[in-house]
Amino acid sequence: MSRERARGSAHATITETITFGALPGIIALTVLVGLLFGFAQARGGQERAGAAAWAQAELDYLRAQGYEGLATGTRTLTPASGHTARGDTTEPTIPAGFDHAVITVRSLPGVDEKQAIVTLYQAPSVIYATVSIYLGRPVPPGRGM
Repeated sequence: MSRERARGSAHATITETITFGALPGIIALTVLVGLLFGFAQARGGQERAGAAAWAQAELDYLRAQGYEGLATGTRTLTPASGHTARGDTTEPTIPAGFDHAVITVRSLPGVDEKQAIVTLYQAPSVIYATVSIYLGRPVPPGRGM
């Protein structure tokens, strides 16, 4: 082999230098995107868990009021207003990250039941979840089945 050829093979070409220089950057960028996606998924999971816990607590609050204590109509809850207190029970506060909730209570025709519908909004017009319960009039003692 000639002396020039031997010297040329010992040094990296500019293409090799660019390729091996960019490779760690591409790997780091891929890892960063994966981490950001994971953080976004974790935040979404926290929002779903908070919404589910609040919805269950709200349904429990409405159920505790019973048929007679549940007034028909519609009311809006915001993180700072609209919550009521009955006796030693206070209505749960809407979780962080949600705009408002609408509670609708209606009597059902032909039966002694009321339906309570709870709708949670993530933004002013974006529904996140809707849940409902039915409450019947208590049966007087001695008239049960």
